[in-house]
Amino acid sequence: MKDTNISVSEFVLSCLKETDPKDGIGVVFLLIYLVTIFGNVTVILIVVMDQQLQRPMYMCIVILSVIDVTCSTTIIMKILVALLFKNTVIPRNACYVQMLMFFMHYMESLEIFLLTLMAFDRYVAVNYPLRYPSLITNKTILVSIAFMNALTVMLVSMGLSFVADFNFCTTNVLPYCFCDFTAMLRIACFKDDRYIILTSTLAAVFIVFTFVLIIFSYTKIIVAALKTARTEGKRKALSTCFTHLSIVGLFYIPLFFSYVIPARKQITNSSVTSSLIMVATIIPPLLNPLIYSLRNKEIKQTLLILSSPIH
Repeated sequence: MKDTNISVSEFVLSCLKETDPKDGIGVVFLLIYLVTIFGNVTVILIVVMDQQLQRPMYMCIVILSVIDVTCSTTIIMKILVALLFKNTVIPRNACYVQMLMFFMHYMESLEIFLLTLMAFDRYVAVNYPLRYPSLITNKTILVSIAFMNALTVMLVSMGLSFVADFNFCTTNVLPYCFCDFTAMLRIACFKDDRYIILTSTLAAVFIVFTFVLIIFSYTKIIVAALKTARTEGKRKALSTCFTHLSIVGLFYIPLFFSYVIPARKQITNSSVTSSLIMVATIIPPLLNPLIYSLRNKEIKQTLLILSSPIH
């Protein structure tokens, strides 16, 4: 049977359609959002108010918190609107804008770069402590962030140009809670698989390469800690590294299954695929303030000082 293209001016988001009751799930997402915003905004305020913390590592942490606040606000608000108000229709152009500017895939890509930069920062600090002040400076971080933003915009714009050529011959229902490249890829009609092959290859290079760099950095940190630290220091270093890697895994593994594996070969249950992406974009922002910041000795001391009644 020959496919017949349909005119698509809007998409319908099929958000957690198999979940019941939706009001209860909405309350859970709202609580997650409030805790996420509180934790990340607290970290931002602590670093901004304490000049001693305005150093490369903490600049990265602040930028990570800004990304997490933006991601959580964009995604969870969209999910809440869909669940609580049953507003699941989004114009096609608005869907593209959401993909490009607010969340999918700009913030995801930027966070991937930032996590890699943070791992490299710790690698240099542990393995080359004497050269660290000259190699990693505030200027170095700012230039790196500017470069990452430019590269991210280029990558996302490339994906958006692909989406503009998509044809839809059977449905305009996206099996996600938000606009996503993979969601459109799942329902688009192709005469060949050039888009699937190209995007999966780019995602594999991008995601796998940065993940390998992060693993390499933390492996070197662990080796250095085991060689130089005392028993307590070794235990603390191992605990910190494995905790960081667990958060990295929560972010990377769902992205790998969602973007590297071609859409045609992914799990057929769209709710599972959608849930994987939600894990990558909702859980890490919730845990990042605790893992990267509030366990940090300097940040805890600053928080105690700022919360002191005398202060």
